[in-house]
Amino acid sequence: MKIWMKYTIGIVIGIMLTLIFPFKSETSLTLLNFCSDLFIHFGRFIILPLLFFTASTAWFTLRDEKRLLRTFLWTAGVIIAASLLLTVFGLITALMIHLPKIPMSIENSTEIPTLNLQELILKLFPYSGFSSILEDSYLLPCFVFAGFAGFAAAAEKNDSKAAVSVFTSFAEICWTILRFFTEIFSIGMIALTCRWLLNFIPLWNSGIFKSLIKMLTVDLLIITFVIYPITLKLTCPEAKILKVLYSCIAPFFTAFITGDSNISYSVNMRHGRESLGIKSELARFSFPMFSIFSRGGSALITTICFIQINRFYSGSYGIPFSDVLWIGASAFLLSFVLAELPAGGAFFAITILCSMKGSGFTAGYLLLKETAPVVCCFAAGIDAVTAMFGNYIIAYKTKLLHSVEIKKFI
Repeated sequence: MKIWMKYTIGIVIGIMLTLIFPFKSETSLTLLNFCSDLFIHFGRFIILPLLFFTASTAWFTLRDEKRLLRTFLWTAGVIIAASLLLTVFGLITALMIHLPKIPMSIENSTEIPTLNLQELILKLFPYSGFSSILEDSYLLPCFVFAGFAGFAAAAEKNDSKAAVSVFTSFAEICWTILRFFTEIFSIGMIALTCRWLLNFIPLWNSGIFKSLIKMLTVDLLIITFVIYPITLKLTCPEAKILKVLYSCIAPFFTAFITGDSNISYSVNMRHGRESLGIKSELARFSFPMFSIFSRGGSALITTICFIQINRFYSGSYGIPFSDVLWIGASAFLLSFVLAELPAGGAFFAITILCSMKGSGFTAGYLLLKETAPVVCCFAAGIDAVTAMFGNYIIAYKTKLLHSVEIKKFI
């Protein structure tokens, strides 16, 4: 059975279970949260070992074949272009569509998170390189360490043959474990769907944020079925759009239900290699970069939500052009420093924007605090689709792509 079918069955069971069993008692909620957290940990379990060994072999192969610079430039270019496109699209939809104003929140402001760029940079180079493999959610230090290992191995090929062989073997072992994890994760989708619905149903029933949710849903559909397919056809004339869309199903479900970019990274990479036919040396290099840096979905959500907050404080639907530019530029730049937050990055960016704006905006994020679990899932879902389309374009342009029949998709 295809992975997307297994995940769909898990989601359907989760929906039915939530509708039949209300999860109102403290015991049932505790059990549900335990099961959900267990599968989140389960989904992340293999990611760092997989990332280190696969990325190090990718760095080695790409440098040895003199493809590293070209691949890096294409990957960075597509990530930046996609993030910019999503930011602009978010601004346009937020300015064109006037959503109902949000009622004032009576909740008191809590401690506001801060963005410490110095700490993030220092974490790239911990006191021990092996510490980067022990990071829980911040994948960039591990990717950097893998890069140094692969780059050094390519520079000293004769002396590093044994190390490269060991790394390649461990990469294949981790890949085998990943296959098992992605298959079993369909069971976890039941509990995760239940928890997602328990967050969504009260939000929808309140009626306050219905328009926002509808708007995000329409944006998601337009991006997935209009903007990205047109972009793909323009950049890759021979591409099979339906194949790419088909390969997006399981990664999107994973990202949207979990809201976690680290977990969706592993599902993305497996579908990229085994369904789309992206060669391993590219998939092992570009998919981690998308998971770490490609948060255009968060930028889109941030722009839309902050414009809503701005309208609440200004009391007017009109926004000066200088403010529009500031919101767009800030959301765009913030999307590249959310690597330490695989889940909840979009809402973190909203709180940072409120803090940066000042002048009474500091507690503005409280207006949308209830929506955080849901809107962040939209951001993660958009980012998962972006990764699939983006990596296909890179593979097509770098000629690291082979054709896979749709019946052989996993």
